[in-house]
Amino acid sequence: MEARKLAAQMAAICPFAMVLGMGYSARQSVPGHSILRYSDAQNERIEAYRPIVAAAPPLQATGPLIRRHADLWIRLAPLEKLQALTPAFQEDLSEDNARSEIMGQWRWLLQLLNRDMRLVLEDGHLALAVEDGTRIIRLSEILKYSDFDTMHFACLATTRTIALVGPLLRKVPVKDRLQFNAAASEVNRSRGKLPAMYKVIKANCEDYMARHIGFDRELGADVQGIADDDGADLSTRLGSLQHAYVSAIRDEVKFRTSARAFLGLAFNPVKS
Repeated sequence: MEARKLAAQMAAICPFAMVLGMGYSARQSVPGHSILRYSDAQNERIEAYRPIVAAAPPLQATGPLIRRHADLWIRLAPLEKLQALTPAFQEDLSEDNARSEIMGQWRWLLQLLNRDMRLVLEDGHLALAVEDGTRIIRLSEILKYSDFDTMHFACLATTRTIALVGPLLRKVPVKDRLQFNAAASEVNRSRGKLPAMYKVIKANCEDYMARHIGFDRELGADVQGIADDDGADLSTRLGSLQHAYVSAIRDEVKFRTSARAFLGLAFNPVKS
């Protein structure tokens, strides 16, 4: 009873603590399965997001609160070394844990920023719309290379933002224009992170299937042509990963095409 009461109090004080506990408890020992544990490096990556998650504004937050929270993410990203949360295991892509909560807050914040950017644009506040666009681009980069779904979400956000805000840049102060162009240029320079992300996810997939087959062998099952619970064997899963990789490359090409169309010299500097 006391343990249950303490858990309820912790959930009320800090939801992140509860979800972090869920992430660890999901990896308790299961007969016939190896125990999955985060590495110290992975734990440190997740812990770095704790102050940001704890400072999240309420669901009914208004524009100024949303902008301040987005600025907190952007300001802490280099200071706290916020990094992409590539999955430690294949299971991380589907289970509820600390990683999924962080990703969910990030997506929620991007969606609210996109809404507010369009609202202020409708009201004729061009400079503020450009500022919001800069926030969206910089925020998108923090977790972009975590997995393929996340990358697609971030690419859509940045590409649509550039297409919407790019034509307005000549009408806003030089300072806002330069900040927006700088954010877009950084996206272009970071695209080399995609192969590293693919390597991690592919290794996790192969590890998952090896553990799955090993468990079935322990049970004496026939592992010839073994398939996962969803009916996909390893070759099918790896083929899907390769397809996702190609789609991710196409997303990046769309971004660069949009950026060149709307940002001109800011994205294509003149060679000296």
